[in-house]
Amino acid sequence: MNSSNVCANYNVIWETYYIYVNYWFFYTTVPLVVVTVFGTLAYRNMRTLANTRQLQGADRQLTHMILGQIILIIISVLPEAIFYAYSTASVSLNKTVEQAGIEYFIFNIVDSLAAITYGVKQVEHFDQLNLRESLLRGIYNYGFERPAELQQRTLKPCISGRDIIVQAQSGTGKSAACIIAILQQIDMDCNDCQALILAPTRELSQGLHRLVLALGEHMNITYHSCVGGTKIRDDIKRLEAGTQVVVGTPGRICDMLKKSILRSEKMEILVLDEADEILYRGFDEQINEIRTMLPGHIQIIVLSTTMPQYLCEMTQKLMNNPVHILLEPNDRTLEGIRQFYINIEREEWKLDTLYDLLDTLTAAPAVICCNTYQKVDWLTEKLREHGFTVSALHVNMDAKQYNNAMNEFRTGSSRILIRTDALLNNTDVPQVALVINYEVPIRREHYIRRIGRYGAFGRKGTAITFITQDEQQTLRDIEKFYNTSIQEMPMDIADLI
Repeated sequence: MNSSNVCANYNVIWETYYIYVNYWFFYTTVPLVVVTVFGTLAYRNMRTLANTRQLQGADRQLTHMILGQIILIIISVLPEAIFYAYSTASVSLNKTVEQAGIEYFIFNIVDSLAAITYGVKQVEHFDQLNLRESLLRGIYNYGFERPAELQQRTLKPCISGRDIIVQAQSGTGKSAACIIAILQQIDMDCNDCQALILAPTRELSQGLHRLVLALGEHMNITYHSCVGGTKIRDDIKRLEAGTQVVVGTPGRICDMLKKSILRSEKMEILVLDEADEILYRGFDEQINEIRTMLPGHIQIIVLSTTMPQYLCEMTQKLMNNPVHILLEPNDRTLEGIRQFYINIEREEWKLDTLYDLLDTLTAAPAVICCNTYQKVDWLTEKLREHGFTVSALHVNMDAKQYNNAMNEFRTGSSRILIRTDALLNNTDVPQVALVINYEVPIRREHYIRRIGRYGAFGRKGTAITFITQDEQQTLRDIEKFYNTSIQEMPMDIADLI
C-alpha cells in the first residue's frame, strides 16, 4: 500500500497537530515557565532576605503574604492560559481546515488517523476485486474501463463490510463505487431487502435507482425506488413482494419502516448518499428514527461532498470505527474548465444576455443551471419561444419524462438542457462543452457539482456564471472556497469553445 495515497488530507491532520502544539507551547507552557522561573527567583531572594536580620516581625509577615499572593496568581492564571490556548487553537484549526477546502471538524485526531489508514488498499482494475461475472458485465457495459481514483480507494473497504465515510466532490464515482459494493454483497437467494440507500431528493433517488439498474443489468436482483410524490400503494405492492435493494428519500422510507411495509430484519447495508444535503434539508430526525429500526450490526456508508460539523456529530453517533476516505477538493476537479462570469446590472436583463450568448455560441451544446424548478419551467418556455430547442429536467418529472429529456439531449435533438441542482449528480453528458449558471448556486458546494464533472477524466469545458451586483460577493466566496479564479468573460468567447 502506498501510504502517500491513503489520504489526500494528511497535511491537514499534521497541520492540526502543529496548531495545537504551537498554541499550547506559546500560550501555556512559555507563560508557565516564565512565571515559575521569576516566581522561584523572587521567592528565593525574599526568603533569603526574610531570614536575615534586615526584616523583622511585621515585615517578615508581609513578605510571606506577598509570596502567597504570587502563588495564587500562578494558580489562577494557569487555567485561563490553558483555555485561551485551546480556544485560539480551535479558531485557527477551523480556519486551516476551511482553507484546505473541507469543513471537517476533527473530534479525535488519533482515532481519525487509525480509521483513515486501516484497510484502505488501492485497486487499479475491477478484475482485482473478484467481482461476480454478471456484475463485471454491467460495469463494463456502463462504460467503466477501470476504477476512478476515488473508487480505487473505496471499493475494498466497502466490499469488506466496514463502516466508511467517503468525502469527495461530484463526478468522482463515489455513488457508483458504493452500488458496486452493494451488488457484490447481495445474497441472491434471499429476496428480502438487504440494502437501503437514502438520498435527499426524489430526483437523486431516482437517479441512483437508474444507476443500480444499469450496473446490475445482468444480475437477477430486485430493486425499487421509494420516494415522495408517488402512489403509496405502488410502494406497498413492490415492497411486500420482496425487493433486495431499496432506494428512497428519508421521509417515505421512514414511513414505510414504521408501518412495517418495508422489513428490516435482513438489511445489511445502509447508505446515506449526499449526506450533507440530507441533513441540510432537515432530515436528521428521520435518519435517527430509521437507524433505530435497523439491525444493530448493519454496515453504514456515508457519501458526502462536504463534512460540516453537524454531519460529523451524526457519524460519530451512528457509525462504528469508520474508515475515512478523503479526496481533497483541489484544482484537479476544475482542471480543463475555463471559468468566466458576466456582470449583469439587473436580474431581468439576464434573459436577453442569455439570448445573445446562445446566438453567439451556435454550435455548442449547453447545460443551463437554475436554483428552482419554477425557474427551469419559465426559462424553458422563454427559450422555446425564441426558437431554441430545449430539454428540461425538474422535480415534477417522472422517470419516463426524465429519460425522454436526456435522450433528446444526448442524441442532439435538443441543443440545450436546463436543470436544477437536485439533478446534478445524475446527469452526465460527455459531449457537453458549456455550462451556464443562470443563477449563482445557493450553496457554494453546488458550484463544483454543476461544472466539476465536465472537467473530470480529462474533459475540457467552459463555465459561464451570470451575476448581478448582489451576487458578486457570493462569487468571490466560491473562488476562495475552491482556490480558483473566475475571470470576466472575454469578447472572443466563441473562439474558446
